[in-house]
Amino acid sequence: MKLWRYGIPLERLGQRYRLDGVLGSGGMADVCLAWDEREMREVAVKVIKPQELEQRTVDRFLKEAAQVARWQHPNVVRIYGGLAWSCWMGRRGRLCLIL
Repeated sequence: MKLWRYGIPLERLGQRYRLDGVLGSGGMADVCLAWDEREMREVAVKVIKPQELEQRTVDRFLKEAAQVARWQHPNVVRIYGGLAWSCWMGRRGRLCLIL
């Protein structure tokens, strides 16, 4: 399955995650359903939108990730990790969380 986001096809996030569909979109990020091929489990990938890659927004995104990562509660999503990559299909860098 190919997802078209930001004018480019998305199928994979690095070598580890296969992107399977878009779950939703918010003000600063999109959330995709993905398969973690190393851990053999479904995960959600929250990808910051390219137009939101200003330093202030990136700082807010990272602050949110750090805060949520400290919480341990059955009703709060668990953060498995974060990724930042500087070049994605020749475009500007991207930032995401693996949930």
